[in-house]
Amino acid sequence: MREILFRNLISQDKKHADISVKEVFEDKGFVTTAEKRCIYVIKKQEVSNLPYDSAGFLGEEISRKNCSKRQFFITKFHDVKNNDDYLILRVLGDFYVVFANQLFLVTFKYIMKIRQEKKQQVNV
Repeated sequence: MREILFRNLISQDKKHADISVKEVFEDKGFVTTAEKRCIYVIKKQEVSNLPYDSAGFLGEEISRKNCSKRQFFITKFHDVKNNDDYLILRVLGDFYVVFANQLFLVTFKYIMKIRQEKKQQVNV
């Protein structure tokens, strides 16, 4: 059995997006749940009169190191009582997007959670 749930939430001002996918599947007596979530927030927006000016501004921003380094966090643990395994991956950072004559600073957070547990037996 496989079950997939997709959710896409975007704010009214289009500056915040939250996209998530949850997948549940069974295989060989185990139930695995995988959740993936991406959150994007536009932090800064610059408008230029000339399209090539945005690329120049982007070079200046990167040279000033306004773009933070990506951060990775990995957590893994085992529940001895229930014999369940968990893995959580988090990635944080930001990037620039040049579109037409606009420059955007986008901050993102990516989270992936995987849980594997034994399928519970149903006694009839």
